[in-house]
Amino acid sequence: MIKMVDRVFTPDLKKSFAGHETFTFRLFWLKKGFDQNAIFPEIFQSDEAVVKLGVGKNMVRSIRHWCLATGILSEDNPSTSKNLSPTWLGSCLLKDDGWDPYLEDEATLWLLHWILVSLGSRVPTWFWSFNEMHSFSFSKKSLHELVSEEIKKSGWNEISPVSISHDVDCFIHTYCQGEKESDITITCPLISLELIESNELGDYRFRVGSKPSLPKAIFAYALADFWNKRFLGNQVLDYQEIQSQAGSPALCFKLDNETILENLDQIEKSSCGQMIFQDTALVRQVIKKVDGLINTQAILESYYVRR
Repeated sequence: MIKMVDRVFTPDLKKSFAGHETFTFRLFWLKKGFDQNAIFPEIFQSDEAVVKLGVGKNMVRSIRHWCLATGILSEDNPSTSKNLSPTWLGSCLLKDDGWDPYLEDEATLWLLHWILVSLGSRVPTWFWSFNEMHSFSFSKKSLHELVSEEIKKSGWNEISPVSISHDVDCFIHTYCQGEKESDITITCPLISLELIESNELGDYRFRVGSKPSLPKAIFAYALADFWNKRFLGNQVLDYQEIQSQAGSPALCFKLDNETILENLDQIEKSSCGQMIFQDTALVRQVIKKVDGLINTQAILESYYVRR
């Protein structure tokens, strides 16, 4: 069982359900959306979007949703929700001369996954599934019940059961390939992370343990992001916070203790010297070597420039 998380802290989640139009994002959708938005910031409000993006109207809305959810585009004015602009991360990753415009480095997939399931997520079902599911195994029914309960706790009472069901289905297809999906171009690239597996009974299970394809720099970025968002005033972060708190790298990446410790042992190098790990008989903690925010951009820049 996963340790219960505290309820004092309220994560800053975007109230967003079914904006994906039941589609997970596909391999080239983020690049397409980013490129077209750079040319025409109103592309997603234009009748030309269907032609420019080469997809149907529902998929246009889905591409817009996923560009926002993965943090590569942001709303110029959230209250009107029309024009979108590239984020720092979107520009660094997806420009033609960017770090990884075609998502060829699995580190980028881990990074996108982190954005979907960590604090500040625009897709609450994804956040709750990874952070509030207290069992490694689950069914669609139990996940639906979890999401419904979390919606009530959040005060979002008007979400329809159908929208929740669509969200649950889309979440599962983000990480598990359906029986009829054999073409890589129509499946979500996050399936390759192998975070969730299904069985013949139609149930699902998180794969908890070692993640060989997860770079230590992406773990460091995630830990720094988590620290900045939840424990900014702290110069020291206890191991238990990293292991069990909602939005932590351990829960979001489904890591076991051995893998967490392997990453923490290298945290000084992978965080560009901004964090160090202290592991003694008396304490097991990470110490922040900078004041205020940890520079997450520097961690990513260091990884992508050196690889």
